[in-house]
Amino acid sequence: MLPLAEQFINLESEMNENDTVLNGRYTLTQRIAMPGVESSELWEATDRDGEFRTLKITPYAGEKPPSEVRRMWDNDLRVMYRLSSSAGAARQLVVMTDAGIDTTKRTMILVYEGWQHISFAEVLKERERSDWLSFKKLRERHVRRELWRSLLQLARGLKSLHDQNLIHRKVTPEAIWGCQGEGPESLRLSGFDWSARIGHAASASERSPWATPLELKEVGYSFTSD
Repeated sequence: MLPLAEQFINLESEMNENDTVLNGRYTLTQRIAMPGVESSELWEATDRDGEFRTLKITPYAGEKPPSEVRRMWDNDLRVMYRLSSSAGAARQLVVMTDAGIDTTKRTMILVYEGWQHISFAEVLKERERSDWLSFKKLRERHVRRELWRSLLQLARGLKSLHDQNLIHRKVTPEAIWGCQGEGPESLRLSGFDWSARIGHAASASERSPWATPLELKEVGYSFTSD
């Protein structure tokens, strides 16, 4: 039999678009594809005021979360509380705004600030259509200045993790999120899969071109590797 922590990774929730969670506070709008995050699902949602949110939904089996699964979720919760309350977090990180366990849906939910998001990886694929990342635009000094300013904010966000003895483990273009239709100032470091990536290194079957290098199996994770 698989260890409990491995069993819950394979669980799928029964969530669908337009479902509500956490006593009707959030309505799901669409699931977000996130390769490599196996323990949870990511959903875009709206709150009662119509504001966008991003939900990390972790399903569980039984009447209540098994103790080992609950411990893992509680760890995520503590990490995000610490990070979301750190100085400058709103300018550097995708911060958590709410959390709870929905016993009717048998899910544990972390709620993050949200928007109609786009990852930096997606922007890179279409960079020549961008008015701030195309090679032509980057010849302009003020465009480069704004991009470097945003990258500095991301670096400060990473430092805020390190200051609390946390290692991101997966700093890739997929982990950087921005707002559709906005410029580099909207870029934030995402932490949705920090727990899911612990101990993970890329394999030959990884689809992402930005996967964790295999060399990390020998080198190991550290503040330097971040």
